[in-house]
Amino acid sequence: MRKILGRLSRLIMGTKGSGLPASGEGILRARYETRTPSAQTIADIFEDTWKSRLPNVETSGTVEMFGDRRVDWLAKTLPGGLTGKSVCEIGPFEGYQTLGLSQQGVASITSIEANSFNFLKCLCLKEICKFDATFEFGDGLGFLRETPQHFDLIFASGVLYHLQTPFEFLSAAMAKSDHIYLWTHYYDADVISAHPTVAQHFVPKLDQDFDGGDHSYKMFARSYMIRNYQTSIPAYWEGGLQDITFWVEKEALLDHLRRGGFDNIHIHADTAGKGMPIISLCASRSASVRT
Repeated sequence: MRKILGRLSRLIMGTKGSGLPASGEGILRARYETRTPSAQTIADIFEDTWKSRLPNVETSGTVEMFGDRRVDWLAKTLPGGLTGKSVCEIGPFEGYQTLGLSQQGVASITSIEANSFNFLKCLCLKEICKFDATFEFGDGLGFLRETPQHFDLIFASGVLYHLQTPFEFLSAAMAKSDHIYLWTHYYDADVISAHPTVAQHFVPKLDQDFDGGDHSYKMFARSYMIRNYQTSIPAYWEGGLQDITFWVEKEALLDHLRRGGFDNIHIHADTAGKGMPIISLCASRSASVRT
């Protein structure tokens, strides 16, 4: 824990000059709390760095993230529902979907978060809301590759477009479950090119191809446009492990799922998303091809 706190302090100080708000700068340090223990004192450990408006506290973030409709939709769409299912969540951010999943009566949740700041926020939320989940700190793709466990559901919301190897992530997820939920941005040249503020983040000279053996897909390089990325991540941040990530086209995403036997695909949403196309889906492997 001391190493995590030390790293967070360096991240906070490193936000100076990044061009992004250093929200909560200097707030994470050893201190004594003089108020009576409460949900608010826990939330205030990360004062001014929450995005979500937390339940059970008076002040936190400003965005209504709890009561997520995506989780409600998934509970109605997933074959057999969520009740009693084992779930692996990748990238919980501030834990609001983790809480929502727990409220659907799942049997277990293992949630993997790679951002140290967000990992500790999830632990705070777990204490504030008193729900059952196991949070692990580390890389989600590495976890999927190494864990021997098979889950009823892989839940990855806001993850795929932050990755350097999106198709490898999908393959790893398909190897560990027969059901996958995804919410992700995807690449659409026409939509993105019509929005210069979005298009400026893409770096065509860094585009790559994914080789799937008998098929291949193009991956489109996108930059967060933060210099010295590893040492300049803001205190509040939704992003991936490196500055350059790779977006995929919708048809390539769907084709890769189908090639893995996930031919039962229910799409919840597919929108232009103000120049950043979004798709939300639940994909299941047909019983006839399950291992």
